[in-house]
Amino acid sequence: MYIMRFLIPILTSLFFLLYHNAHGNHNQISVCDSDFTKGSEYYKTGKIDSALLVYKNALQCYQKSNDLKKTGETYNQIAVIYRDQGEYDIALDYFLKALDTHESSENSEGIAQTYNSIGILYMAWKDYNTSLDYYNKSLKIYTGLKAELKIADVLNNIGLIHKYQEDYATALKYFEESLLLRQKGNDENKIASSFHNIGIIYNATADYKTALQYYNKAYEIWKKLDYKKDIATSLNAIGNVYLNLGDNKKADEFFTEGLSIALEINNTQMVISLYENLCLNYSEMGNHEKFRDYYYIYLNYYDSVYNIEKHQNLLELQTKYETEKNQQKIKSLNQEIKIKNLQARNTKLFLTFLIISIILMIGFGYLFYRNRKTSSELRITDLNQRLLRLQMNPHFIFNSLGAIQEYIYKEDALKAGTYLSNFSKLMRSILEFSKRDYILLSEEIEMLEYYFELQKLRFKDGFKHIIDIDEETDPDFVCIPPMLLQPFVENSIEHGLKKSDPNSEIIIQIKSKANILDIQIHDNGIGFEESFNNKKPKKDHKSRALEITNERLKSLNKTKISNSSIEISEKSTGGTTVSLKIPLMFKNINHDQSCNN
Repeated sequence: MYIMRFLIPILTSLFFLLYHNAHGNHNQISVCDSDFTKGSEYYKTGKIDSALLVYKNALQCYQKSNDLKKTGETYNQIAVIYRDQGEYDIALDYFLKALDTHESSENSEGIAQTYNSIGILYMAWKDYNTSLDYYNKSLKIYTGLKAELKIADVLNNIGLIHKYQEDYATALKYFEESLLLRQKGNDENKIASSFHNIGIIYNATADYKTALQYYNKAYEIWKKLDYKKDIATSLNAIGNVYLNLGDNKKADEFFTEGLSIALEINNTQMVISLYENLCLNYSEMGNHEKFRDYYYIYLNYYDSVYNIEKHQNLLELQTKYETEKNQQKIKSLNQEIKIKNLQARNTKLFLTFLIISIILMIGFGYLFYRNRKTSSELRITDLNQRLLRLQMNPHFIFNSLGAIQEYIYKEDALKAGTYLSNFSKLMRSILEFSKRDYILLSEEIEMLEYYFELQKLRFKDGFKHIIDIDEETDPDFVCIPPMLLQPFVENSIEHGLKKSDPNSEIIIQIKSKANILDIQIHDNGIGFEESFNNKKPKKDHKSRALEITNERLKSLNKTKISNSSIEISEKSTGGTTVSLKIPLMFKNINHDQSCNN
């Protein structure tokens, strides 16, 4: 509670501080916008000095608010005023500042507007090539922005250049294209400007009647809007038509009214043009006194604008700006090169690290695979060896050799030699097959026959065995894992059959169906459950044989064989059935006659 009591006043104060800062900033921008709007109104109505003062206040306000877009626009408007007053060097300085500001804020529209304004400046200076370069830069940006009214402005200005170069047909085409866009946008002031410029072309081609129609259309619109600068422009143009028609009195009326307005709004360019037309008119009228007075005034104005010093200042400003831009570009390029070099070095390090990582991953993957494969192979080998030890258990070997020895003692050399031969063949088969993953079914059966003969020696021929292979299964072509059946046959003999029963038998049935080798081992002994109860001490032997065979099949499942199964069940008539199913496999007849690869 104490902490909250301490924090609440602080948070409340912080909130009000942020609130007032936000609203204070908003109020500041409103003041800036108000000054900018006033400046625009003053400019349109010819109050040039007031417009310049208010624009400069707006400029400081926008700079303080860090509003780059409006700062650039204000620089541009101040430059326009200086351009109208004939202060071209000052105007260009402000235009270049506007251009820098717009470029720093990436304001494409502002850049295009400033390019257009600089084009007008060079056009007034009669440097038409430089002017056209700026107009084309502006037009390219506006076209990308699809700003039709702004495109119309630039097309209008390009038309003026062709007019000054006396290419009237091309000029008229640009003016009419501009007029269509302005009429589409319903901008009265701009429509009036297009009417005026079309009038200029007809005046230049001596179609004075049509020229007057267009000039008057423009004049009526500007008079309604009370745009004094444009009104003075219209009066000058209409006076020029009457001058060409030889109506000097009418021309003098329009020139004099226009000059009065131009002087009022301090539009130096318009003042120079009107004094020049008045001089021509007085010359034609034969009024030499007025001609002389107005001509001296005209020269003073002309020299104040188009003197060598100002021309030099313009060149120096342009050169300075271009030099600074080039230096900035060089600096930016050097920075980009440094960044690219750093990126290239980082990319090289990353690729090196990636390649090393991939190599290590491949290496570890290979080692893991080889280790797993080796472990699997060792596991299979170990299982085979364990199975081999089970098959060659000392009890079986001792009994077999004892039976052979008995025939030797009885001097029955023929039987002793036969059984000894079978015993050696069985041992050799077991040792040979234990090294292989697969053997032919015929080889497995041959080994079982040796095993049966030796076991029958112990049982005194006390049981029968049958190996039944269906016609679909070719034992010389089918492959199985070695010593797969012997553990089950051994279980039947050791734990199922009754040694004193001459009717005891083991039947092995082998069938091929649906890509499965189905092996059934039947015996008619005492059954698995009774054998378990009567011969409990030998349970481990049986369990280990089945367990090892199961593990062996599982291990092979992970390598070459899948879907293997073993089932053991007791028959209702007595005895046990072992059902063993493994996938059907064949030897490779194209490369090797054995089952091993």
